[in-house]
Parts: sequence; C-alpha cells; structure tokens
Amino acid sequence: MNNHVTNLISPFLDRELSEDERREVGEHLITCAECRKVHDEEKAGRELARVMSGEDAPPSVWAGIESKLGKAEEDRRARRRVRILKPALAFGIAIIAMVLSVPLYIYLTSGADQTATRSVEGPVWKIEETRGQPSTSGSGDTIAAGEVIETDASSSARIAVGDIGRVDVAPNSRVKIVSTGETEKRMALERGRLKAEIVAPPRLFIVDTPSAKAVDLGCAYTLDVDEKGNSRLHVTSGYVALETEGLESYVPAGAFCESRKGKRLGTPFFGNATKLLKKSLSDFDFGDGGTDSVDAIIRESRKKDTLTLWHLLEKVPGAKRAEIVAKILEYLELPEGVTIDGLIRLDEKMMINLRSDLEVLWYEEPGWFD
Repeated sequence: MNNHVTNLISPFLDRELSEDERREVGEHLITCAECRKVHDEEKAGRELARVMSGEDAPPSVWAGIESKLGKAEEDRRARRRVRILKPALAFGIAIIAMVLSVPLYIYLTSGADQTATRSVEGPVWKIEETRGQPSTSGSGDTIAAGEVIETDASSSARIAVGDIGRVDVAPNSRVKIVSTGETEKRMALERGRLKAEIVAPPRLFIVDTPSAKAVDLGCAYTLDVDEKGNSRLHVTSGYVALETEGLESYVPAGAFCESRKGKRLGTPFFGNATKLLKKSLSDFDFGDGGTDSVDAIIRESRKKDTLTLWHLLEKVPGAKRAEIVAKILEYLELPEGVTIDGLIRLDEKMMINLRSDLEVLWYEEPGWFD
C-alpha cells in the first residue's frame, strides 16, 4: 500500500472496499496521523450533515442562491458553447460550493449548542442479557441513541453493539448511548465499569468518559470511571487509543493507562512494571514529581517499558529526551532513517517508525497481565 490512503477514506467509510482492503486501510490508520486526521474530519463532516439534514433555509437565503444559480446557469451555457472542459469543471465546483453553503449557513445561524446536544441517529442495539433489574430508558430489550442503562449493586447487562461486538456493563454503572450509526458507534461511561469486545475497523467504536475518550483500534478492554470522573483503561487484546485535549496514548494488550479529570492524559504502562516505576509515573503524570520522577522511570525501565519511555518523549524537556532515547537504545537499534536528533525534535515520522519497531518488544515477552 502507498504511504497514504487518503483517496480510500470515502469508500472505506461507505463500506465499498473489499474485506482485505478495509483491513489494510484500518491498519494504516492506526499508525498514520495524517490519514487518521483526514478520516476523522470526513467522518465528523458526515455526522454534521446528518444532524442538519432536516432544516430549511430562510427564504432570503434561497433568494440569494437562486439568483446566483441563475447567473451560474448563464455561465454554464456560455461555457458549453465554447466546449472548454476546464471551465466547465470549475462551474461544477462552484455549484457544489453554493449548495453546500445552505446547511452551513443554517448551522452557523441556528446555534451550535443546540446542534451539539443532539444524538446521532441510527439502528437500535439489543440488550442481550441482564442480571438483576438494571434500569433502562429504552424500550423492552433494545436501546437507542440518547438512551441510558444504569445498574445497581445487584444488576448487570450485556449490550450487542450492532454486529461488531458487545459491551458488558458491570454493577453500579451508568452508560449512555451516544451514536449507533454506520460510521460511528459511541457510548459514554459516566461512572462504573464496562468491558468491551470489538471486532471492527479502527476508530468505529468510541467510549467517552468525563476525563478522556477510548477509541477502539480492534480490541478488547476494560474501562473504569470513579465518582470523580477519573478513568482507568486496561487493554486485554489489540490496541486502544486514549485521547483528550489533543493528546493521544496508544495502549497495547497488557497495558494500562489512567486519566484524571482536569489533568493531562496519563502515560501507558504494563501491569507487571515495578512498583517504583508505577509510583514515579503517577507522580509525574498527576503530581509534582518532575525530573526526579523521570529519572526513576528511566532507571526502572525494562525492555517492555519502552512503551512508557516512547510516550514520555513528548512530555519532557529536550535534555531528558536525550536520556530516554539513550535508554531505549539499550534494547533496540534505531530504525533506518531515524536519528537521535530527530527524536529529540519529536519528528513525527521518526516517532512513528520508532514505535513500529518497539511494538515487537511490547509483545515478545510473557506476563502481560501480571
């Protein structure tokens, strides 16, 4: 596959690709930030268009558009007479732009807050199993966008997420369904615990929490949210991206990542990391550990803990980056085209290439879930 797959994003979202092509595109999106940005922007645009599809433009707007369309039609006829292809294409683009300006105008003038609170419509999901008597705002054994399922100490529920997997809602939990559409399946864990097992293209299934969002990259995981809105992610298969405020942590099988409401995103770590590494990482992420914590993390890091070191590179000053790279080099030679100076500068392509090689270390040793 070429370096980028931006030309395949639309057919990927429309499910027009073969199964092999969809898998290749999905795998590429995991590692390519540029293509992932195009994917997310197009998907967001589609959802925005769906939300606004039922609105009518004010008469004054239609009058202005009709006037422009009339003039455009005269231009089109003139261009047809001279049979020049390039101007004809330009006219077509102009017409599309004017038509698209109608919903954009409506959106900007009707109030973004009202639109943002609407749930994205889609098919209902089935509640497959229950224990005890969970509370649900759905109808019977189904639940749709905008509806809530809540469990107490003696109840639980299993939700079939369309045809891509299932989510188990643990006791003392509250989950809201946000979107059940074809391009995005999304729920919000407001408190408690859920366990997700998903087999789907990357970034199709998302769980929001008060402190971050968990973006599925084809995986299984457990997600906890406490009463303060803090979350703890434990991935048991595949990968999950934990995201908040422009930051992103890639969490592989066997690893954990925490996020705390009002604070920056935590750094992933393996469950069998040393107690000192875990404590120092918590101090660094959520306390006042500073450079002393970073020094302890570097000293305590084993081969598998390069997961933590790779993520720390973008969180520490340049001088500490050099020390982290030196520690990584104890376990791995730099990939071709990757330099120490480039990593200290956080060159995006070099960082991705380094992570690709490090992933082999993250999976080669036993004891993921200790």
